[in-house]
Amino acid sequence: MRIANTQNTLEDKKVIYAHYERQLALLKEEISEREAETKTSLIGIGNIGIAIFNMFSCHVIANRYKEAFETMILLRQQPGSEISKEDVVQFIISINGIGKIFLFIEAHDDFILKIDRISPCFASEEDAQRAIDTVGAERILRMFKILHGVEV
Repeated sequence: MRIANTQNTLEDKKVIYAHYERQLALLKEEISEREAETKTSLIGIGNIGIAIFNMFSCHVIANRYKEAFETMILLRQQPGSEISKEDVVQFIISINGIGKIFLFIEAHDDFILKIDRISPCFASEEDAQRAIDTVGAERILRMFKILHGVEV
C-alpha cells in the first residue's frame, strides 16, 4: 500500500512539474514578445529609449519617461527655441496652480533661473505659445509631472 501511494505521489509530482514547465515556457515566450515590442517602440529615439528602458523594472514607467523626454526634445526643436542667454529676456513654459495645475508662459532675464527649468527658452511669447499649441498642452503638462516625480 505504501508503494502505491509513493507512485501516485511521484506521478502527481510529474504532472505538476510538467504543468509548471508549460507555464514557464509560455511566460518566457510572452517576455520575449514584450521585449521585442518594447525595443521596437524605443528605437524611435535610439539609445535614449533603450537606456530609459534598462533603468526601470517596469516598461510602463519606462515608456512614460520616454514620452517625457521625447516631449522635451520636441519642445527644443520648435521654431523660436534657443539657448539660454545671460541678461536677455526670454520666455519659458512653466507650471502653476493650486488644486489644478496649468501651463503659463513667463519672461525671465535671470540666466540661472532659466537653466533651472525644464522648458527651453523661446525668443518670444508667441514662439512659446506656438510650441505649446504644436506639442500639446496636456503632453507638456504630463512631461512636467513625470520629470518632477508627481506622476509616474
